[in-house]
Amino acid sequence: MNNKIKVFVLSLKNSKRTKLIKKRLKDININFKILYGINGKSKTNYKKLEKLCNKKKTKNYIVN
Repeated sequence: MNNKIKVFVLSLKNSKRTKLIKKRLKDININFKILYGINGKSKTNYKKLEKLCNKKKTKNYIVN
């Protein structure tokens, strides 16, 4: 099957959900790309996010 629509799956690594989705998409012969996010609940990842995030810019974007 030649898909013209790109399928992207957003998930966390080692997620049970990702394994199920991958299996299902392969079973129905759909090409896909998995994009892994980071777990913001992790203290290590949260510190990385704080360094990358411009709080002022984000706040202005949300308010406007």
